[in-house]
Amino acid sequence: MRFFLKKFYKIFLDAVFPSRCIVCGIFFTCDNERHSFGIEKTDLITLSFKNVMEGFLCSSCMQNYVEVKSPKCSVCGFMFRSREGKDHICGTCIKKPAKFEKARAYGLYDGALRKTIHCLKYYQKPYLAEPLGLLLFSEFIRNWDPKKVHVIIPVPLHNGRMKKRGFNQSFQLVRKWPEWSNKMGFDYIIDNIDPDILRRKKRTKSQVGMGKEERVKNMRGVFEVAYPLKIEGKKVLLIDDVLTTGATVNECAGLLAKKGAQSVDVLTLAHTERHLIGR
Repeated sequence: MRFFLKKFYKIFLDAVFPSRCIVCGIFFTCDNERHSFGIEKTDLITLSFKNVMEGFLCSSCMQNYVEVKSPKCSVCGFMFRSREGKDHICGTCIKKPAKFEKARAYGLYDGALRKTIHCLKYYQKPYLAEPLGLLLFSEFIRNWDPKKVHVIIPVPLHNGRMKKRGFNQSFQLVRKWPEWSNKMGFDYIIDNIDPDILRRKKRTKSQVGMGKEERVKNMRGVFEVAYPLKIEGKKVLLIDDVLTTGATVNECAGLLAKKGAQSVDVLTLAHTERHLIGR
């Protein structure tokens, strides 16, 4: 009886309050329970974009997503144009080594993922941080041993931008990680997320449309480490939403290393397509 009541309730919800695609705006019926991620049962290693986002995107927009796959640079994580071969370091990282050890991204900054990130950041839809954060969490589990990551630091916003937006999207993406790791029965709890270690002391111009050298200049001297003792001798993971040229995370990584961090890695939701690199 309970099953049929639950089924009827879902049909009623879909009829009266159908899901609306956050990308194209059409109404659609969702096969699974609305906005239910099934995180207690999900195998994070094989978690797909569709698993998580089907309550927010229509089936058409769902197809407009590109996963980051090998072969990619073993340092910066950008995909190679050639789809043959194994992961290896790219020419750019050889010529000008990054200040972080490795960077990884969940998907390509294009199509549905790009528009969903825009909805989170620019269109006041902070509820999207939860599903996007779960995608990021799955990428974290695939690429790192959580026991060997000592401190997780979201890239900070300047206070002025923080007040205008109302939240730091980088922190919101990782805010529920401790809860999820507990629910999933992991033998570790991620309780080392600290949004206060790094501070943005200067407000910068928007980097949209800037080239790499402009971005590097724009980010120079922007950050400070508020609590150096918290990172001394520690392995740090930087969190941001998008990796474009790497200017922001490179500036952060260099500063953290200078203040005593043992190593710095980078994890983002997406990296840009226009920086696909040759073999």
